[in-house]
Amino acid sequence: MDLRTVLACPIIPFLVMFCHAVTTLSLETMEDLEKFVTSLQPVDQTYIAGYKAHALCQRFYEAGKSYVETQLQRKREANMANTCRDLGASIFTDIIPEFWQAPDGTNYDPRNYGLNAPGRQQMQLRQELMSV
Repeated sequence: MDLRTVLACPIIPFLVMFCHAVTTLSLETMEDLEKFVTSLQPVDQTYIAGYKAHALCQRFYEAGKSYVETQLQRKREANMANTCRDLGASIFTDIIPEFWQAPDGTNYDPRNYGLNAPGRQQMQLRQELMSV
């Protein structure tokens, strides 16, 4: 791309990159946009149109960077929540499945929990074994 084209109308290539960065949540493209905005600084001191283009690109860049970072943070939080939920659900069933099974092979059912529940004696025995 010719430098004169970029200087004559810097908004179009900037907006193409901006839309790509926001759509793909690309921090690398946001870094390229930052370099582009920085490269317009000398022009804004020479021409009034350059000043306006630089100011507009700077505002787009700041808004886009904030959006991309926020969306990436939300994705990380959602992934962490899913990971924690999966880990919590599987820790007692995958790691120590025998904890939930009675010696006769039946599984522990929380609805049967109580003083008169069939597995109550076994649970007390397991608690005694775990405390030793």
